[in-house]
Amino acid sequence: MRQLQHTDDVALLALRGHPEVNRYLDRAPPKDISQAQMFINTILDGGLTQSWTYWAIALRDGGLIGTICLWNFSDDRLTAELGYELHPEYQGQGFMDEAAKKVLDFGFAVLGLKTIEAFTHRDNIRSSRLLERNGFTKVEDGELERFAKTTAP
Repeated sequence: MRQLQHTDDVALLALRGHPEVNRYLDRAPPKDISQAQMFINTILDGGLTQSWTYWAIALRDGGLIGTICLWNFSDDRLTAELGYELHPEYQGQGFMDEAAKKVLDFGFAVLGLKTIEAFTHRDNIRSSRLLERNGFTKVEDGELERFAKTTAP
């Protein structure tokens, strides 16, 4: 994992524009490289203001294959939402599980979060399993399922 970089624009466009990545998300995919570059600028600016923490998931050669973040912090900064995406070519190989463990540890140990939430579409079985493997408990059931993980009392 590393910080998102301006040079990630092509890989980010491929990731966020991939139909399988967007299958369960309610967002418009980027249409061109300029939209990917604008997204990178937004992410880097938000990191400076501590609006979110955002990492690129990269191969050893540095190539971006996914992203993971903590965002949507509560006003008291004790709750945040986990977000993630991984290029389908790399799914099922443990990359996201490893990244999620590191981000959860960071959120609880470094940021002092008490609760981390995640939302996933009920049909996104892989995402639900990832959350459950990492100690999340399903809180709501509907089209969007809410999961939560809390620190031990």
